Amino acid sequence: MSQIEPRVKAALDEAYGFLTPTATVEVRRAGIDSVSRKLPEGVEIEDTTLGGVKVRWVRPVTDRTNMIVIQVHGGGFHVGGPQSHRDLSAYVALASGASVVIVDYRLCPETQFPAAFDDVKSVYRALLEQGVEPKNLAVFGDSSGGGLALASVISLKGEGVPMPAGIVTMSAWVDHTLSQDSIKSRAGWDPYQNEAAYIRVSGSYRGDVPADDPRISAMFGDVNGLPPMMMQVGTHEPLHDDTIVFAQKVRDAGGTVEVQIEEGMPHMHQMLLFNLPEAVDSANRAGAFIKSITTS
Repeated sequence: MSQIEPRVKAALDEAYGFLTPTATVEVRRAGIDSVSRKLPEGVEIEDTTLGGVKVRWVRPVTDRTNMIVIQVHGGGFHVGGPQSHRDLSAYVALASGASVVIVDYRLCPETQFPAAFDDVKSVYRALLEQGVEPKNLAVFGDSSGGGLALASVISLKGEGVPMPAGIVTMSAWVDHTLSQDSIKSRAGWDPYQNEAAYIRVSGSYRGDVPADDPRISAMFGDVNGLPPMMMQVGTHEPLHDDTIVFAQKVRDAGGTVEVQIEEGMPHMHQMLLFNLPEAVDSANRAGAFIKSITTS
């Protein structure tokens, strides 16, 4: 087993100490929301709806561009939302100049697939219906939300909906069959991520839908024609190979993917903005990519 640095482990423990084996969904939801505790200055927040779905806007107060970023938050489909990902959205908004809209999609166990999937697609369609040009749209997802974002975009593409200007993912979970090597080869490298948990939350989310359904696992979708992408992934996470293999699949189909390997980092270290400098750097690089597609 490859140990993460003690300071990184301490940052994880400070953020995720609530994740005990007996923690209820309610405790987990409150705990993940508490991770957002370093909202930077210079943003404004508005809660509203798009396409009948609750959303939270996080906008730069100054130097705002026309770009809108649809953020699909992580949390294993059962926790997370506008509060947990508020700070990450703010850092990306400030670094890019874009307005970020966090999709407050429906969670399990209260709902199962396709509730969250439909919510993400509804927000995307609603923005287009309001006159937002695809060239001024980007999609951003992390962890389970990264996989959900990619699956949603691939589905929209298959329906003939115009594609966004770009896609950003962090620690994306794109293969619910859990067949990538790092699920086992990097087991234990991240103390808060394990195969058993992935199996449990995947089953809760997808119900009877097969794990290799492309609406569940973007790895098995048609990646031809996807827009330019940037994918960040830590070296010390079980989902490492999800990003590496998916990115290569996109490249093999003629697409463009920039993979940023986060050395020594666990799963979604980008959430640790309040106590880990690398998190701020990663969020700023994600924003820089979005800014680059805005001006290209």
